[in-house]
Parts: sequence; structure tokens; C-alpha cells
Amino acid sequence: DEHFGLLLTSAAITIILAPAAFQRGRPLVLRLENKLAAGDWEEAVPEDPADRRRIAVICGYGRVGRLVATALQRRGFGFVIVDESSQAVQDARDAGMIAIRGNVENRVVLDRAPIERATVLVVAVPDPVATRFVVDSVRRAHPRLPIVARTHSQAERAALRQLGATVVVVGEVELALEMTRFTLRQFGVSGPELVSLIEGLRRR
Repeated sequence: DEHFGLLLTSAAITIILAPAAFQRGRPLVLRLENKLAAGDWEEAVPEDPADRRRIAVICGYGRVGRLVATALQRRGFGFVIVDESSQAVQDARDAGMIAIRGNVENRVVLDRAPIERATVLVVAVPDPVATRFVVDSVRRAHPRLPIVARTHSQAERAALRQLGATVVVVGEVELALEMTRFTLRQFGVSGPELVSLIEGLRRR
């Protein structure tokens, strides 16, 4: 009985104190993230006023972001990667890419990314909440910037489109379309007819 009472008391105290601790602790965490992002930015991307080339900004260097970055690198286009994983950032730098470490849900990190120079913003993070935040924040600041984002559901696709994403890629849909494309080719469907069929399915 004594242990059970102690557990109930501890739970009650935790419930009461947790909101206040969260509110007081969050600013400290954000300030720490801001400092880390600032130092990492200076290390990764030296200031060069003469460099005004258009670039892509890629949020997320996972399986999706790596493919996009590799394609851009092979064609010689400029881009900057933003990822909160120190290992992912190090992998990108080892591959000769420019990368900064930071959580894209931190507005300071987004502000430090050179989005004002971007030709396109690629939101390749797997977290739907973070994706919504990035799309909404960047769209408000840059109304005309093309934004492509990834998601895993039609409902989330609709939400991202409403927030201002130019193109939203649903992973399972694109997988199905590629399998459909291959299947139709085996029946002799090709050229403009195949393109039209696939685009029609994509718009459904």
C-alpha cells in the first residue's frame, strides 16, 4: 500500500510539473540548437558574397534525399543539405557535398539555409509534422519558390498541397506507378500512350 501510494503521488507530481518544465526547458533547448546550428553552418558553408549561383536546398539526407543529392551532384548543380543527424551530415561532406546540421523544425536553421537563392526546395524528411512545418514556413516567406515534398498518404498529400507545396510525392503511389509502367511495357504499351496513362493514374 505504501509503495502504491508513493507511485500515485509521484505520478501526480509529474503530471503537475511536466507542462511547466516543458515550457521552461524548450527555450533553453532551442537556444542550444541555435548555437549548434550557427557553428555548424560556419564550418560547412563559408561566406562567399561572390557566389550567387542558384541552388537546391534539400531538407533530409536519408534514402530519398541521398538520391536527389547524388543526381544533382552528377549533373554539377549546386545544392545544400540540411539534416539533424551528425552522421548523415558527415556522410554528405565525405561525398563532397555541402551540408549543415540542424533540425528543420527550428526556424533559425531554416533561416540560415540559403533558401533565398534556391531554385527549388526538396523536403525529404520522413516526419510528416516536420514536413508540414517546413512547407508552411518556407511558403509564407517565399510564395513563388517551387517546393517538392514526400509523404506516405493521400490525406497528407492534400494537407501539404493546401499549405503550398508545389508537388507532393506519395511513396506508395509512385511505387505502384513504376510497377504499372513496367507491366504495361510488357504488353507493348509505350511512348505518349504510356506517359498519358501514368499521368492519368497519378492525378487520381
